[in-house]
Amino acid sequence: MGPIILAVCFVGAYSIRNTMFDVWVALIFGVVGYMMKKQGWPLAPLILGFLLGDMFEGSLRQSLSMSGGSVSIFWNRPIPAIFIVGTVIIVILSVKVLRRVPKELLVEEEKL
Repeated sequence: MGPIILAVCFVGAYSIRNTMFDVWVALIFGVVGYMMKKQGWPLAPLILGFLLGDMFEGSLRQSLSMSGGSVSIFWNRPIPAIFIVGTVIIVILSVKVLRRVPKELLVEEEKL
């Protein structure tokens, strides 16, 4: 079943723009995903980043063109500033919480 799914993925990647570049990108991200799974890293952020990256880039480009190329548009408006500050707070709290968890518990969770 695995080889059939792999073949369908490569045919689908090739059929979008008829270039081998897309097949190589699919192969590289497949290897990256496999390595992430072997190391115990979550795959959801990779998939979300790969799928939403184009929309994010387009929206970022549109916002920067509206502001004349200045990133201050993200700080001058209240909603983006709240999201940026909230993201920073969540990242800092996550790092602090993970440092408090004993490493023995993290290893036991991976074995389950």
